[in-house]
Amino acid sequence: MASGFILANQRGIAVSMDTMEASTSGEEYRGINRLFPLGRKHKVVAVSTGIDKFMNIPVELLIQRFADQLGTQPLNKLTDYSSSFIAFLNSKQSGLGEQWYLRDNVRLILENLFNNYMQLQQASREQQSFEAVINQAVDKICQQWQQSRQNQPIFVLDRQQFIEKYQQPISAIINEWVKEYASYGNNTNGGVFAKQLLMPSQESAQGQRSVFSSIYPRLFEAIRTILTTDIRQNYASIYFVGLGGGEAFGSCQLVNLYGFLGRLLAKTGEVERIDQDHNQLFKAVSTYTRQSVGAELLQQGMAEVSFQQIARIIADKGMQLTDQQRVLRTVRQAMDNHTAGIRQTIVNLSPAELAQMSRTMVEANSFVARYSFRNAGVGGDIETMTITFQDGPVWVYRQAALNEGGAKQ
Repeated sequence: MASGFILANQRGIAVSMDTMEASTSGEEYRGINRLFPLGRKHKVVAVSTGIDKFMNIPVELLIQRFADQLGTQPLNKLTDYSSSFIAFLNSKQSGLGEQWYLRDNVRLILENLFNNYMQLQQASREQQSFEAVINQAVDKICQQWQQSRQNQPIFVLDRQQFIEKYQQPISAIINEWVKEYASYGNNTNGGVFAKQLLMPSQESAQGQRSVFSSIYPRLFEAIRTILTTDIRQNYASIYFVGLGGGEAFGSCQLVNLYGFLGRLLAKTGEVERIDQDHNQLFKAVSTYTRQSVGAELLQQGMAEVSFQQIARIIADKGMQLTDQQRVLRTVRQAMDNHTAGIRQTIVNLSPAELAQMSRTMVEANSFVARYSFRNAGVGGDIETMTITFQDGPVWVYRQAALNEGGAKQ
């Protein structure tokens, strides 16, 4: 995951992000880049808030390709940047395509198949045949990727159409993967695994099919499910933060990318603006805890949580609607008084002070998350940028600009 904060007022915007990533196995990787100014006269920074790859391509590479084709003139609005980015990813210029999505997802299932097999083999106390263990591994795959009521279709294509369109490229990816494992040699786990997959199946009539051919129909259904259903939850989340060429104040917009079969699946969030009426912004970007500890403590304390609890209690007591509204108005006014000082403080901060405050929030959130959750995946150096109407994006703290003593150069 990642931990970050965006703080903004009419004077400017400050963005801070940590630089650590954790794998599902618990390994931590430091030095992850998450802040990407678009360069030239563009007063916009792209912020990657999750895994640093999308469809097996580094997010920073996709953002850099997008920035290279933007040209020198800024786009009119910040929302133009997010829509242009989505259009770019759908174009041939991005280098993406169905082949990337197919390969990424099919290999994911195949790698899970191998990992399941190794785990089952090591855990088994009885000597079982390869075919018996691989069938158990396939069962685990099918259970993991089975469609449920919560999983919504993301690509409408019936089974026969899917087979006609995608069976051949999927088979090519599988053959490539098996050959790759076989190339590791007979003295490796991968090489032995590939060799056994190609042996005659004892379950087929007179061994006419290989082991892999016998498990393929079930495996193919799991692949079809992952390619057509929103269950993987492996996507890129990117904020565009800054000012368009025709804007005086900053804003931010979230873009979620889900890959594609036939077309890119992207969702854009609401634009959060700084203007005369909403003249400050305090946003936790992406955190392991989802609800940022630092944001909750600094901005509202427990006020919002308490308000929801009070609302539930009032409803449960069967209070008359007019009385409910009167009580809740009183509570909301007390909450506003609680947060007024903080909101007013953010309004009056300079860009440099916004930068320091956003860094402090990332530090606080990372500290709580790392000691509260196993494999939190937050921490490391914290990078910070400010974006102003006068200067555009300016680095305040950057990994590459730190000397051995940790001081800013």
